[in-house]
Amino acid sequence: MASGVLAGGLVLTLGCNPSDVTESSASGSPAYAVVPVARVTLAPTDTLRVGPVGAKSVMVGRAYDASGKEVSGATLKFWTSSSAFSFKSEMCPSPCTDSVLTKALGTGKVTLSQYGGTARDTAWIVVSSTPSAPGDTTSPPPADTTTPPPADTTTPPPALPPTSGTAVRGCPNGGYTRLVSVSTKAQLDAALSNARAGDQIRLAAGTYLGRADLTKSGTSAAPITVCAPAGTQAVLRGGRFKNTGSWVVITGLVFEGPNGGDGNVYLAGGSDVKFTGNEVRFSGWHYGVSAEQTCRLSITNNYIHDNGGVSGEIDHGIYFRRQLCPSLIANNLITGSVGRGISLHDNTSTNKIENVTVAYNTIVGNGSAGILMATNGGTGNVVANNVLANNGLTYKYKQIRVKSGTNGNTVANNVVWSPTASQSGIELWSGTANTVLRNVSLDPMFVTKYSNLQLQAGSPAVGLGDPKWTVSTDYAGKTRDGSPDAGAYER
Repeated sequence: MASGVLAGGLVLTLGCNPSDVTESSASGSPAYAVVPVARVTLAPTDTLRVGPVGAKSVMVGRAYDASGKEVSGATLKFWTSSSAFSFKSEMCPSPCTDSVLTKALGTGKVTLSQYGGTARDTAWIVVSSTPSAPGDTTSPPPADTTTPPPADTTTPPPALPPTSGTAVRGCPNGGYTRLVSVSTKAQLDAALSNARAGDQIRLAAGTYLGRADLTKSGTSAAPITVCAPAGTQAVLRGGRFKNTGSWVVITGLVFEGPNGGDGNVYLAGGSDVKFTGNEVRFSGWHYGVSAEQTCRLSITNNYIHDNGGVSGEIDHGIYFRRQLCPSLIANNLITGSVGRGISLHDNTSTNKIENVTVAYNTIVGNGSAGILMATNGGTGNVVANNVLANNGLTYKYKQIRVKSGTNGNTVANNVVWSPTASQSGIELWSGTANTVLRNVSLDPMFVTKYSNLQLQAGSPAVGLGDPKWTVSTDYAGKTRDGSPDAGAYER
């Protein structure tokens, strides 16, 4: 297929059918028709090259059943987390058409999904000042769902984590008193409802649709573990996963949206919870992971990307609030959030955040600041040894923002860089009294800019980390040395 091109002037409106929308008295959110669909297609699927800024181009989504017959009326959703263009991000019945408005030079991804199902298709759009001419016969890059076309470095696509490494992800080989194997959503719900200390709830490969809740607790000697075997794709989608229990381990799972009017993972209450080695993606709501009132929580070694979409700057990769106990956010890759990468804040002035360590994360290409610290007078928080680069793509902030009323905290040994000079560095609001030192505003020198986020030799992140904030291994499981590198990867 030749690349689609449109130089401007075409405006299309969505053809949503009001009969597909009903009001839900329980949630206040609209409900949409879900029709059995085997696959969806997004056209054009090769690289769509458009421009200049201000041009509009057309994309069409269609749904098909298992026999290849087109399904009329299946609810589809177009969405994107790129700031290179705007998209209506609304739902409509198949076949449905929407338009993309180019806002800035760069490369971004559009996703088409079946609402409430697993069918999905993606396409890449390159916005250039001189787009290819109509009828251009240049061969598009070969179809590859894991490797996008080369990006314009001013507005990159979200980074993809490497598959190599020795980090433990997935079900532990032992340490449990009862193995509960599940392969259906009904079995998962039953396992969670009847969980007891020492259980390992092991999910087989597959997709588990709808909300899931764990309210039971383990013990320090016998935690409850919810997991999938290493290398297995167990995907929880179509409804957020909520944990309120204590002594719980959640590992090796994929949490995928969109989930209607909700995020993907909600860690609310309890203590001694480990959320590690998971992937959290495509929430389409206010957060990928939300955490509050949880003591001794650790969020580590996760790939959290392309989350948010409905409310702009308040849609974050990790939204962390109402916390007084020591907790850890470390070794995460956080990319493509519509809002902030990590937001330590609460909208209620009486809810403090204290003693949270945010260390060794790599936070790249989010729409707002990489990290916001607004702790409502909470002290003892540390933001250290992180790499933040090219954040603020839509909301033009610096890489770290520290708001007024945030005192007695530490921001140290971070790389805080943007190719836009005014967005490099740290924004300190007046009235703050914090320790801020040894942060550098230099290009972190990724192996491949914005796609392979490991470090090249000579990177300013190499040896920058302060070992007083110790995380023994990196995102890939490599042991950190006595002069650790900033960011999720130890070189």
